[in-house]
Amino acid sequence: MGRPNHAVRYANLREKRTAFAERRKDEVLQEIKKIDRELDVHASILRGPLFIPDESRETTVRKIKTLQRSKEELLVELNRYQNIVLTETPERVDLLQEFYKIKSTPSITSISVKGETMCLIIESRLELDGYRYNLGDWILRLDLSFDVITTKQLRSGLLNEVKESGDNTSIQYSWSFGFCFGDNDELIRLLVYRGDYVAAIQTAVTYINDVNAEHKLFVPLMYKRVS
Repeated sequence: MGRPNHAVRYANLREKRTAFAERRKDEVLQEIKKIDRELDVHASILRGPLFIPDESRETTVRKIKTLQRSKEELLVELNRYQNIVLTETPERVDLLQEFYKIKSTPSITSISVKGETMCLIIESRLELDGYRYNLGDWILRLDLSFDVITTKQLRSGLLNEVKESGDNTSIQYSWSFGFCFGDNDELIRLLVYRGDYVAAIQTAVTYINDVNAEHKLFVPLMYKRVS
């Protein structure tokens, strides 16, 4: 058996995602229509000529509010799938080029696709005052089934004495949940949500390869120099 062609796997996955969005869009439309019918029934009860006990009226009002919330959530979901169907109709060659554009991103050393997940290995290095510092190695996963990016540190680039002392809180970017993107997390989530995976991954990689401006003074004191 030959080596897996991850570019082809990526293109297959992207095409599968668009097909799923088309199917799910129709399902959501049917769910919204069903809710609309239920809302009409409950509204007619409130508008009807028959006397309704206060307890029954309150129950009906609660049901209406619950249905309205469900409809609002479905409308958000519908809008998302409609955008996917409208915007994600690239040719297969474009999907393959998209994969290689991600693969060519500086500091990405490995890329693979398995199931519905793209996995990337990132060597985080920072150029500062003519030297390169090791900020650690990271794994970044893009799960297209849930449209979410997760990260995990594989190796730390901290100096041994810093790791042993535990005094790295002032420049800590690695947490139990992965890399801390701070305020930039929302931007990355938005890019993934829109299906702009190239921009999402490249943005995440950019931040993983850097530190906040106020922390750059500490980099030579805390991280290993590689050149």
